[in-house]
Amino acid sequence: MLSHAARLVLIKAVLMSMPVYPMSLEMLPKRVVKDINSLLAKFFWGKTNQQRYMSFIGWQRVCKPIEEGGLGVKDLQTFGEALFLKIVWALMADEDKLWVQVCKSKYYPVVGFWRAIGSNGGSTMWKQVIKLRDFFSQHVRWNLQNGEKVLALSQPWFQNWSAQNNAAIRDRKLTVKSLLVPETGEWDTQQLSRLFQPHQVACILGEVEKPVIGSNQRDKLIWNVTKSGRYSVKEGYKALCTVHQRHHNAQGGLWKLIWKWKSIAPKVKVFLWRLLNKGLPMAVNMHSRIVSFSPACQRCGEENEYEMHCLFFCNSSRQVWFASPLGIRVHELPLDIKNTVVAFMERLDEEGAKIFAYTMWEIWKERCTTVMEHKNFQPQAVL
Repeated sequence: MLSHAARLVLIKAVLMSMPVYPMSLEMLPKRVVKDINSLLAKFFWGKTNQQRYMSFIGWQRVCKPIEEGGLGVKDLQTFGEALFLKIVWALMADEDKLWVQVCKSKYYPVVGFWRAIGSNGGSTMWKQVIKLRDFFSQHVRWNLQNGEKVLALSQPWFQNWSAQNNAAIRDRKLTVKSLLVPETGEWDTQQLSRLFQPHQVACILGEVEKPVIGSNQRDKLIWNVTKSGRYSVKEGYKALCTVHQRHHNAQGGLWKLIWKWKSIAPKVKVFLWRLLNKGLPMAVNMHSRIVSFSPACQRCGEENEYEMHCLFFCNSSRQVWFASPLGIRVHELPLDIKNTVVAFMERLDEEGAKIFAYTMWEIWKERCTTVMEHKNFQPQAVL
């Protein structure tokens, strides 16, 4: 069992080695990945030294893409898989490399990469390759030129391809070129019917562009997502995120729009994100975690302090909005903070949205000063 200090040293060593070993995050024990995520969360929520901290929003939501209402922070487990997919790509696209030839001779000398199995004696790296192979096959295709490089039963070369486990050994070395009639260059339908299922034959005849017999161009593996056709960690991470369970956030489009506005500082954008996700230490939010904490507003003491009361309905906040350049009458606003923010952000231009966002930000800062230093709220200071 590693001590806490030793685990921190290990974490620092791993982070320093990441650019050199692209598979390192995925190869790490889950406990170590969890510790790294814990360090990131503590930094995000502002923990210093041995102070305790309270996170109002789950780390998984922080790691969601911006368009889904998150902050776009990389999920380390998924990012490690995206890095590891570079190895899977190299096994198919860079077959001339020496280490790829070694893997081929050790793990799939006869059956081919797409029909190989993860044996008990295989390394951790190879088992992870097998784990990600099905996902990889769904995002690659072959750009057929002469059909000499692609094995018809051992490599995915059309949409409904699957490993043909019942194929005879003599058929496993058949190339796509051998599925053409040499005289005409058309598909050999009898050969296709013998090797594939009817729906697969229909897919080949209807969607796959025939290779050209005698062409000097070599078949090329294509990663469907990128324009260049080569795998990239960025696009691989996005593809993996779509596979993992994620729930679409109704405010994702709004948050994506806010994040693009350069006139709003990043700290104010994060404040807006925490506000929309009920991640600010309002009295009501604190009371839900600490029962002894009073949910009442510490400025007026008349109502419970939830988001709309704190930023709009409290008497001191009302004064700020009435005197602001926007001249907002808060009694006309909805009771839900999300509906309020959505209504103003969609109605105002970028300059007006900037004033709206910074006014909420300054009200919140003055509120925190009032509570922490036991002072009176100063609307004029906010203005």
